[in-house]
Amino acid sequence: MVLRENVLTDDILRVADKGKCFGRRDYKVQVVYYTYANAWGDHEHFFHARTVESALKRYERIKGKIDEETRESIYICLAE
Repeated sequence: MVLRENVLTDDILRVADKGKCFGRRDYKVQVVYYTYANAWGDHEHFFHARTVESALKRYERIKGKIDEETRESIYICLAE
């Protein structure tokens, strides 16, 4: 799910399939985000979390507030 659209790259929230995880520590959520490097590219960063709520809180501390429409679409997709 796209958290924020940038010019070159998009910040993405990934949720593991049921019964799967990211890494060895049972992380269910991965967030990949980018910071500006230059006109031709961005620096890639990522972090893992156990819940979507904790991932969104950490993302907001790093990149700023997520708009309500994006937040609602994340929870709608997770409910399905």
